[in-house]
Amino acid sequence: MKVKIQVSRRVWNSAISRAVKVPIRHPRPVLIMAIVVAAAAAVVGWSAPQYLSFRPGDFYSHGSESFQTEADLETKPSEESLGVPDLAVIVRDSSSRTESQVFKKLEASRLVAQVQGNVFPSRNGKSSYILAWLKPKRQNGVFAAKVAGELAAPGVVVGGPPLARHEFAEQIAADLRRAQVVAFPLLLLLGLWVFRSLVAAVLPVALGGFAVLITLGLFRLMTAVVPLSIFSIDIALALALGLGVDYSLLMVSRYREGLAAGYPPTQSAIETLRTAGRTVVFSSVAIATSFFSLLVVPIPFVRSIAFGGGSVALVTDLTALVLLPALLALLGHRVNGFAPRSWQRSVARTSRSRESGAWYRVAQLATHRPVLVALFSGTMLIALAIPVSSMRFTGIDLSSLPPSASARQFAEEARAEFTHPIVGELVLAVHGNETAATRAVKKINHQGRETGLGIPFPYGFERGTNLWEMRLNPTEPVFSGPTQQLVSHLRKLQAPISVAGETAAYMDSAVALKHSLPAVLTIIVLSSCLFVFLATGSLVLPLKMLAMNALSLGAALGVSVAIFQDGRLETVLNYTSQGALIVTLPLVMAAAAFGLLTDYGLFLLMRIKEERERGFNDRKAIALGLERTGRIITAAALLFCVAVGAFSTSELLLLKVAAIAIVTTVVLDAFVVRPLLVPSLMAILGRWNWWPRMMPQERDGVCSVEPVGLRLPK
Repeated sequence: MKVKIQVSRRVWNSAISRAVKVPIRHPRPVLIMAIVVAAAAAVVGWSAPQYLSFRPGDFYSHGSESFQTEADLETKPSEESLGVPDLAVIVRDSSSRTESQVFKKLEASRLVAQVQGNVFPSRNGKSSYILAWLKPKRQNGVFAAKVAGELAAPGVVVGGPPLARHEFAEQIAADLRRAQVVAFPLLLLLGLWVFRSLVAAVLPVALGGFAVLITLGLFRLMTAVVPLSIFSIDIALALALGLGVDYSLLMVSRYREGLAAGYPPTQSAIETLRTAGRTVVFSSVAIATSFFSLLVVPIPFVRSIAFGGGSVALVTDLTALVLLPALLALLGHRVNGFAPRSWQRSVARTSRSRESGAWYRVAQLATHRPVLVALFSGTMLIALAIPVSSMRFTGIDLSSLPPSASARQFAEEARAEFTHPIVGELVLAVHGNETAATRAVKKINHQGRETGLGIPFPYGFERGTNLWEMRLNPTEPVFSGPTQQLVSHLRKLQAPISVAGETAAYMDSAVALKHSLPAVLTIIVLSSCLFVFLATGSLVLPLKMLAMNALSLGAALGVSVAIFQDGRLETVLNYTSQGALIVTLPLVMAAAAFGLLTDYGLFLLMRIKEERERGFNDRKAIALGLERTGRIITAAALLFCVAVGAFSTSELLLLKVAAIAIVTTVVLDAFVVRPLLVPSLMAILGRWNWWPRMMPQERDGVCSVEPVGLRLPK
């Protein structure tokens, strides 16, 4: 075992010695190339949200009945039919001139192929529908929004799938702009607090911004190959900004340690890559593997998050290992520039001090009272996780849009006022000729009347040869138990039909997630343990970190249930509770949490291992490791929370929940798990932490200021 670890280190050091020559010895060409790439990514990627997918099929399980039904109904309609309408307009007062004006505007529009009015009135008889079909090659969100803009008037509400898709894209773009306005100034201020130097503070922000631009460009290129859900881009951008800041913070701090110890900039940059760079590689690959594990889930929405999160982790890693060393090589000692003398003295004091400071005292508390500290912190996390036992699930619908969105207003008003709201209905594909289809429709209508759970839509749509579409309006909420029961009854009918729609998609997705859960968790657990083992050489530390990650994830999910499912803080956070969590959230959270927590855990464990390898006993090594990394990793966690938390201002409920859940996970790790639970458990385990590896003989005494691995060139 020891031989294998030593061989892996020699291979790593040899690879680093060759790789660092390019960005460190030729920093200007590398920097120029990075600027060109960032500019190209910005040009290509700024329109990425418009190319992302928002289809019902994004939330359907591949191979399921609902997915196949949706695919069949998306086929080109016959020449006699234009299929399901692209736009639906509610005119609140059908007795006024407004209805005729809307009808005439739609008929006169160059984008509209066909209009149908007087479809059916509302329950109170005062409002009515007007349906419209866009011309071929005009059936997208941009043109739907143009038509909706032409119809804007009091008492007129417009909806339809293309318009909803456009409003989701516009909202995500607005969220990105808002997050940038909120995050970047706060990141710069926090960077000044951490580094006490304007130049050093700008580096993490610059690297995070570079990662965001590259991610936008990457998403635009990926959409040319595979459809990506529109919900995945904000999550990916939040990770890009957060990880870019994290990795640069770790590496810049390590670089400044070398400068403070008196080493030349080039040597300090090389050793930064050899030590902090190694941690960044393990961390990014662990995060990427956690996200890529979601690819086994046969749901396009989940796979989009897997593609986005995994790719972002690797891109950010490459950026930190190439662009940042070039910037450090160019700056040299000027990395500490634009800092008052008092700040410079503080920087030197922080870099040299080894056995003082708040984090050293926290570690001493945790290691001298390990059982008490472990019980206290563990109990706290378990208490926060208790609400998980009452967790309920729901699907994604137009209620995820902000209340001001036209598509959401249409959906709410349609369900409140009309017997047939068009949105949120069961969609049935009927196969066969007209005679067979007529018999099947009769069975469907009979089933709806018999159960009292469904009201047939008065019109059918011909979708192609021997393919018909009809709709059934559930009398109960879309994701409720009775509506799911209706879907089950319809699927058992002896008729050539298949069922899709929001309810069927939710049911099939829940089954797919249940079947995929063991495989996803196995990949996440094994990969996390493997990376911790490769980084530390221990078989005990991976198991301990696995338990810590599970506690943090459970606590974060418990907080999410208390806030979003139970409807607490609705006014403060500006959302409307659905009374449940999105069904895919726990699995996505598991991938994100295990990746991120392994990331922060490796930062601490690898520094403790360095101190232990120098011969300090376990308690001293833990205290020194936490002291050297506590301030930096906590600052990294805070910066990450700012970067990701900025997206909690999103008006899309799914993104708000995801951002706050991830921030909660990181906060619990930064202030409970890493400073209290990890040191206390390591103190309890003692030398067994490193089993089966043999550590150097323990020694006491004051450690030197020389950072591990740094040597003056002869």
